Amino acid sequence: MKIGHLLILLIFSVALNLWCSGEQAQIDGELLVLENVTLIDGTGAPPRQNTAIVIQGDRIVEIINKRKNGYSDRATVVNFAGRYVLPGFIDMHIHLAPDIEIQQKTLKTLLAFGITTIRNAGAMRGAGVKLREKIVSGEVIGPRMITAGPFILFQSDPYGAGVAVKTESEIRKEVRVQKKSGVDIIKLQRGLPPNLVGAAIEEAHARGLKVIGHLKKTRWMEAARAGIDGIAHSGFNGLSWQVLPPDKQKELLELKSQGSTDLFKNYREALEHCAPYIDDLVSVLVENRVEVNPTLVSTEAAWWGDDLSHLEKLEPQYAPEANLSTWWWTDNWREGHPYFSKWSSVELAELKAAFPKVLEIVRTFHQRGVLITAGTDVGNPWMTPGVSFHRELELLAKAGIPALEVLGIATRNGAEALDLLVEIGTVEEGKIADLVILTANPLDDIRNTREIEAVIKAGRWFEPKSLIGKAVARKQTGSTVSVPSANEKYD
Repeated sequence: MKIGHLLILLIFSVALNLWCSGEQAQIDGELLVLENVTLIDGTGAPPRQNTAIVIQGDRIVEIINKRKNGYSDRATVVNFAGRYVLPGFIDMHIHLAPDIEIQQKTLKTLLAFGITTIRNAGAMRGAGVKLREKIVSGEVIGPRMITAGPFILFQSDPYGAGVAVKTESEIRKEVRVQKKSGVDIIKLQRGLPPNLVGAAIEEAHARGLKVIGHLKKTRWMEAARAGIDGIAHSGFNGLSWQVLPPDKQKELLELKSQGSTDLFKNYREALEHCAPYIDDLVSVLVENRVEVNPTLVSTEAAWWGDDLSHLEKLEPQYAPEANLSTWWWTDNWREGHPYFSKWSSVELAELKAAFPKVLEIVRTFHQRGVLITAGTDVGNPWMTPGVSFHRELELLAKAGIPALEVLGIATRNGAEALDLLVEIGTVEEGKIADLVILTANPLDDIRNTREIEAVIKAGRWFEPKSLIGKAVARKQTGSTVSVPSANEKYD
């Protein structure tokens, strides 16, 4: 029987449990058996061929190395020969637009691309917690969500999603308010000096909350020693703020415009001078077990901001809103990336040539034991939900990280950083059944993570086309991903 017929049989066999939308199915008290799969379990172990995964309710109850006779008479057994099963992906850096309809479309798109868990890295007061609970109840379809509240910063926020503080007492009070509101994490935004960052971390940890930061005035090393749990952005938006000599750091911090020529010069200089700082920083990050979420894809998009053909890689047709200016919060996306498209072609060419250095930094972090996670900064320009996550995996591979380890970054490492590894992040008996079913081997080509046939979140079956009205798989050519030198054309 063809696989399509088997999927139809599966859906009919659980008809009483279907939601009216037809987008998901759940098997309660019965067994769903995925037979003859190649399992890439996220632990770093080699792939296991001819494996059967037995799911009951929302849990993986058994993993069998070969076909088993004597399943329950009421088990639904699907032969997935030629398929590859991975843990659900975890996008560790998402910003959801305030509009409810766009939020829901974004969440469905993320799920269609195999992302079963997200970290919402900033939301208006009460909005993230409310949305998280709607996902838990099933009222909203999407990945499970770990959410921050308003990010905390040192100046007013034009988008209304942040809270400005000026003193240690103010930042401690804001942490307590957010804890009371039900957030999972605290997000610190650039502009906060070290004493406020340290006070926030101390207050949050005393209340059982982790702290992540997009830092500028506080150096990563200072934040790591103060106990921060995670740091975002190792490209233009993060690490480059602080690796310059002291006189250049002051000059950089005083710059206001994202697109200024002075800022461009500082980025280039940062990459040239970072080696000694990176070596010391890695030791501190590893010692304090600080997660680093590089968001390489957002840096790449910005530096290729004069090249609209690059946007094709991020496939805006998957964006959840026809009016992309609404979704991306910018009106000039058709003219190029709004942050950097106004730089000269010479300046952008120099940044593009330097991009391998950005990749090298992340490879060094990973090789020396820093906890690297996969994230995108969805909600910012050109970051198409789902698509940008898979591009992030490509960039991690381009950095020289082996495909099997990239898959661990996209799954297990995210779960570890969220303190959820006991439940998700790997495919193991007793864990929640978050699975992605692929039609091609991602170890042959990391781009095959896009070849998604189905997604299972907590035992519930989703097909991409039913979520967003189109398939997400995209046939690729070629089988290798290499790191370009500074003189090679980067694609």
